[in-house]
Amino acid sequence: MLMVGKMLANGYGIRKDVQRAMSIFEQVWNGGYYKAAGEIGDTFQFEYPKNQESLSNALKWYQRGAEKGDAWCCYRLGWFLTRPGAGMDEERGYNYLLRAMDYTQAINYLLLCIITADYYNSRSPIDVLSPNVIAFIFSEAERRAEYGFSDLQMSLG
Repeated sequence: MLMVGKMLANGYGIRKDVQRAMSIFEQVWNGGYYKAAGEIGDTFQFEYPKNQESLSNALKWYQRGAEKGDAWCCYRLGWFLTRPGAGMDEERGYNYLLRAMDYTQAINYLLLCIITADYYNSRSPIDVLSPNVIAFIFSEAERRAEYGFSDLQMSLG
């Protein structure tokens, strides 16, 4: 059902119907499949009008999924909390990103936060996380870069 909802939300092989997709996602969530929270959050973020209400709803759903341990929701929530100029809880955001390390995007974003913190006058992961955790981020990035992840190759370079 989650995949049917994704197809409807994005118009993959079927006429796009965001409202129907959201109904399916909520059924899936209520049935106990917590990955639906990320789909609901993404739908609020990318398919609804860009306003404060949609953003608040997206964050609410990412938080729900993160509380259930969903790595995608941890990534999205970490991204929101740490993006430059957001003025949010960066330390909490970095910890969510660490919980999302299954996603190469999370590792790459952590690297970019380290690289660009001075430019954006924000707190770097170096200011918040232990040296051992920073070393782990770099070693994991290097390991995955050797497997051909070009985004990590570029960030490490």
